[in-house]
Amino acid sequence: MLLEHESRRGKKKGKFTILGKKGRTLLEREEWIERFRKIDSVKILMGLAVVILLVLLLTPSLEFVRHEWKVDDIAPKNMKAPADFLIEDKGSTLKRVQEAENGVLALYDFDAKLIDHLSKRISSAVVGFSVYTRLQRSARSG
Repeated sequence: MLLEHESRRGKKKGKFTILGKKGRTLLEREEWIERFRKIDSVKILMGLAVVILLVLLLTPSLEFVRHEWKVDDIAPKNMKAPADFLIEDKGSTLKRVQEAENGVLALYDFDAKLIDHLSKRISSAVVGFSVYTRLQRSARSG
């Protein structure tokens, strides 16, 4: 459908455009392209290329070259496992458990008098502290 192009400043004579999607005219698209060219489009494209390159290089999960390993192959460089592996040495584990069991005392020594002894020491310390504070108060006032 041919229409006369109208801008904010008024009608432009002799320019007919076809309405595009979402109501944008081809002339508006050309104006946008011209604005884009005024900005250094080469710099923008180079910046985007650098960003894409860095993303590809720094993403650890991307694998570009896969090597099929066989038994007795020698790796060209050090490799890290993708997960931890638990390989239990049952003989050594059993030996250490037995050493730990042997290191524990078989008899628990319960001293019933210990509680009385500690409570007497604590009460004597409290009494001694209260006597000390009384002497300090009497020395200041007297």
